[in-house]
Amino acid sequence: MQPATCARCGAPFQCGLDDPQGCWCAKLPALPRAALDASAGCLCEACLRRLQAAPRGSGPAAEGDAAS
Repeated sequence: MQPATCARCGAPFQCGLDDPQGCWCAKLPALPRAALDASAGCLCEACLRRLQAAPRGSGPAAEGDAAS
């Protein structure tokens, strides 16, 4: 695992992209396409779970200020 910083809240977390078993995020349900911002980078588990729990139609822009 490699150290990473959440693109949404700035929290440090461990990215498992290079892990032979895959990253922890791949084990979570996929986000709807409208909630994704591929150019933003990876999210920590807390932010990813918040986006998963958000009502449909809430994208990164709608959720971005909540973590501040």
